Amino acid sequence: MNSTPRVKRAYGMILFVMLISLLFFSGCRQEETVVNEEINVEIDKTLEMESEEQIPIDLALETPTFLEGLSIGELLYIENIRGSGGLKIATRESKTVYFEEVNGDISGFHYNLADSFAKALEVDLRIKKVRFHEYFEKDSITPDDVKTNPNTVYEPDLFSDVDIFCDNLTVLPWREKIMSFIKIAPVNVVVLTRKGAAIESTEDLNYKRLAIETNTSYESAIQSYAKNNSLQFEIYYVDSGVEATQAVVDGTVDFTVKDSNKALGEIKSNEALEMGLSVSELQYIGWAVSRDDMQLKNILEKYIEYAIGNGQLDFLWESEYGMTLRDYSTILDVIDYQD
Repeated sequence: MNSTPRVKRAYGMILFVMLISLLFFSGCRQEETVVNEEINVEIDKTLEMESEEQIPIDLALETPTFLEGLSIGELLYIENIRGSGGLKIATRESKTVYFEEVNGDISGFHYNLADSFAKALEVDLRIKKVRFHEYFEKDSITPDDVKTNPNTVYEPDLFSDVDIFCDNLTVLPWREKIMSFIKIAPVNVVVLTRKGAAIESTEDLNYKRLAIETNTSYESAIQSYAKNNSLQFEIYYVDSGVEATQAVVDGTVDFTVKDSNKALGEIKSNEALEMGLSVSELQYIGWAVSRDDMQLKNILEKYIEYAIGNGQLDFLWESEYGMTLRDYSTILDVIDYQD
């Protein structure tokens, strides 16, 4: 009769011990989970630190899309540019190249493109303003036979001071002997006259007055055209393309000749001018680097392709010339810039 209370007490003690055991093991599991989570966090931090230590700090940072497309060797080359004080360019003061406005702003297609390129590389832009003839000088002179003698090969002095020549440089065979080109846009040489006095036929050029800057692709083109068509005209040599254009506006001469893109820029800024006859075959303008600097040439070529793809080149061209590069290329019937 007395065994029932004892059994109940025994069951009660068993349940109490089981409850205590469950609470103890549950607490252990919670502590183990917390410990494991802390260990995992420490492991993740350690792996992250080791990963960062294996990557140079500049390359570990988030990079623009253009930089992401470059090789390790090209990124290291850019790092060297950054360490040497920035990207150094030579350019010429001209309306569509590099032009300082009255308010201090700087304009010009080639300056804007160089500035865009430097920003894409995340480097400073250093500018050296030069006269056109300096691009071709060796020991402060341009050899007389550089255009005619295939054995006359040298590196222009200017490459000792700068990385790139950023200008309307027409890609010509004699120039390719002394520098390496990155093609930017198609051009042909056209006649530029006062509005209402357009020269649209070869015969209309005969016995006219021409203003031209010496040692330029313009001079070579018009001289060749005159020889091939038995033309004669009176030539006034000037010191710059600006002077040549002004001579046309003033009526001192009948015409000058310019690259087609340059002529568009002149017409956009001066309604007194008009474009007429083409006097050359289709060519290209581009920037130049040293023939030994293939790494920079590769980077520049990739950037031009990148700028065409994302519309940047179209935007800069239209800002300067009043039409997109694709529309301009369509006028010149150049297929590769229409895609």
